[in-house]
Amino acid sequence: MAGATLIATVFAVILLIIAGYVLVAGVLKVNEVVVAAQKDITDREVKLIHTSIRINSTSYEGGIFTVTIENSGNEPINNLTYLDLYLYDSSTQPKLYTYLQDLSTTDHWSRGDLYYLDKSGIVKFLTGNHVEEGMYLNMSVRTGTSPTNVKVVTENGIAASKRLI
Repeated sequence: MAGATLIATVFAVILLIIAGYVLVAGVLKVNEVVVAAQKDITDREVKLIHTSIRINSTSYEGGIFTVTIENSGNEPINNLTYLDLYLYDSSTQPKLYTYLQDLSTTDHWSRGDLYYLDKSGIVKFLTGNHVEEGMYLNMSVRTGTSPTNVKVVTENGIAASKRLI
């Protein structure tokens, strides 16, 4: 009988050790997830702080509305797909235009010139689809009427707007 008690005690101690390992592993995994989440939040907040855009100019000619934005922040705009254009006119709700490099459609904006001004004020045109600090981007959209307000929103929610009338 003493042997059975000894075996039961050893078995109980082994179960306690395994349970301790499982508990410690769970705590470490939770800690790892929390640290990763905090890092992601910090990275997003840093991007928000460094993102800034400004509407430089607008024009409406021949049914095509063009807005020129400047990346006035330190964070590049790397993906034009997530750059949204909202146009307002006096009779409707704001209309969202997403990026598509095709001016033949009326529900999307297309990329025009991408450029920057060098130190002597000369315009330098660029290719590519990311807008670095100090660069300008022309966004064009086919519309039926000239809008009264324009708003451009970046991927992380930073916006610039301008009243046109």
